[in-house]
Amino acid sequence: MISVILSLYKQLDNIYLLLLALSKQTYTDFEVIIAEDDDAPETLVFLESARKQFNFDIRHVSQEDMGFRKMQIMNKAMVAAKGEYLVFLDGDCIPHHRLLEAYGKRLAPDTVCLGRRCYLDEKITKEILDTKDLGKLNFANLILHASHLDRAFYMPWMGIGKPKRKVIGCNWAAPRKAILDVNGYDEDYTIPRCGEDLDLDWRLRKLPNIKILNIKHEVITYHLYHKVNYSEQQIEASRKMRIEKIERGLFFCKNGIKKID
Repeated sequence: MISVILSLYKQLDNIYLLLLALSKQTYTDFEVIIAEDDDAPETLVFLESARKQFNFDIRHVSQEDMGFRKMQIMNKAMVAAKGEYLVFLDGDCIPHHRLLEAYGKRLAPDTVCLGRRCYLDEKITKEILDTKDLGKLNFANLILHASHLDRAFYMPWMGIGKPKRKVIGCNWAAPRKAILDVNGYDEDYTIPRCGEDLDLDWRLRKLPNIKILNIKHEVITYHLYHKVNYSEQQIEASRKMRIEKIERGLFFCKNGIKKID
């Protein structure tokens, strides 16, 4: 079984679209864990309705909103997961209907799989959010309203991409055991989109016999438009932290699922 972990912070409209897209998957042996970096009461109301609408298991882990603590809630979600394999999707990335099928074919005990995302513009994002119509993710609209079109269409005949591509948290998958073997996400990272996925990438690559597959043409996601919410200074601070950790060579992080003094 695959456990699909969806990150959430105050974007229930987005999460509804992700659940709707997951209900249309060609692969059906999966559960969903919504990892909420908050404990908003409206999420519980939303989940009550969603569980009645969708015929797959939806579980929920949450924590008090005390600033950006995505790494903590992702670690909690991984501990709660029942699946042998974990698929990670950001709460603003709608999966193609064959995404889980593709991951299901490629994942193995020694294999980490990397996907990417195309970017939807503001106009089509608003239309999809307003109408809840995934049919708007059609060829014509993608040509007109998406960027990075090499990541927008399911093209398995394109084969494996460059192996040096790094993990990005919006769309990737790994054996649960491999992630536990590096102690999950490093909770020292407390700035959004500033290196925590790259940190996990280098640590996973230190494991013996792990191979990395870049299957961006098979595992497609559509990124909903929103404004950037981080600065170059924040990116640089996280980059320095990551370099220091790499130099120390501690691929089993100290502040992960387990806490090490």
